[in-house]
Amino acid sequence: EGTYSVIVSNGVAGNCANVPSPAVTISASNFVGPVININGDNTPCSGENVTLFVSGDYTSVEWYLLDESGNPSDTPLSTQNNLIVAVGGNYIVTAYDENGCSATSEAVFINYESTTDFMIGASPVNLCLGESTTIVATQGLSNYSWYQDGELLLSGATAILVSEAGVYQAQASTQNGCTILSNELVIDIFEPSFPVVSIEGNNQVCEGETVVLSLNENYDDIQWTKNGESIFGANSQSPNVVESGTYGVEITDDNGCNFMGETV
Repeated sequence: EGTYSVIVSNGVAGNCANVPSPAVTISASNFVGPVININGDNTPCSGENVTLFVSGDYTSVEWYLLDESGNPSDTPLSTQNNLIVAVGGNYIVTAYDENGCSATSEAVFINYESTTDFMIGASPVNLCLGESTTIVATQGLSNYSWYQDGELLLSGATAILVSEAGVYQAQASTQNGCTILSNELVIDIFEPSFPVVSIEGNNQVCEGETVVLSLNENYDDIQWTKNGESIFGANSQSPNVVESGTYGVEITDDNGCNFMGETV
């Protein structure tokens, strides 16, 4: 920066000796390099966007993402004054003024929260009518909320006891305050199979006569009862009875569920 001239001489005394050139003034540019501003948090939650921007009268800007070695990407991510990012990493911006001068900002690190494994599970997930199961969520989080078929069920617990069919999911907060959702867990309830007992013939017979009981379906596991007590060896589909009393049946279906039929 300053005023410069040059004096030349042809080596001969006279008017041409030591003639200075016209002065030239060199001015240094007062170009101020860019500073990256962040609209939001530099530790965003997964799925959130962060806006980076620069303020200044620049003729053009170029945004870059640095690789692990600190080298910028091959091509600019954007040439606008702002950059919307959804990926963590170190970002820089190079700005140019009207004189063609350029300067590069300090890097800004955007640190997305690492993915947290948030799972729910239960055993069993297939229930007989009237049974229940406990669904347990990953521990170490906070603000747990539970949903059944998309509707809020309850809040605060890390495990819930359920007895209804549906799609269950949990929501919780991480240490950084990010809200995350668990996997979906389907709870099924087997269709009940209630046995129907019928009497073949008349339910009033003479002493010594036989009455045949029968079921509406074939079952693999059958136990007949008399007056509420199991009858030893009475496991057939259609037993013969010769004694008066109140008869019923307990069955186990193909799903392992136990049901009782109406008494006769």
